Amino acid sequence: MQLQEFKPENELESAIADTREGIRPVADLMGIIARSNLFIPSKGEVQSDWSGFDPLLFEKDGHPFVAVFSSLSRPGLHSRMAEYVLQMNGREFFLRMPESYGVILNPGYVAQLIIPPSGVSEFRKDLKGG
Repeated sequence: MQLQEFKPENELESAIADTREGIRPVADLMGIIARSNLFIPSKGEVQSDWSGFDPLLFEKDGHPFVAVFSSLSRPGLHSRMAEYVLQMNGREFFLRMPESYGVILNPGYVAQLIIPPSGVSEFRKDLKGG
């Protein structure tokens, strides 16, 4: 699949672009992800108790990766597969991530970021303060 071009629309997207170009360290980017809103596509309509949440998943190296996006305009690229979008703070999202899942931030875009399950696990430890 041809990756879509990417013009940053917010602080998080500017940080992703800077990190990809080596201008900003990954640790800075992770801090910005934690305090930013993320947009998570869902195949079902999400209720207040989280029922109906069915995230868009990709598989890589035998592990499921949850698709998340850095701007509300981005999930439309995959709207045929998941028409609903859940907005959540990055910190809350990563603390809810199950073990053995990775994250693909902005799948289908030039500025995608792939975080393997081990990276998600480390990030969760950092967010919990140790």
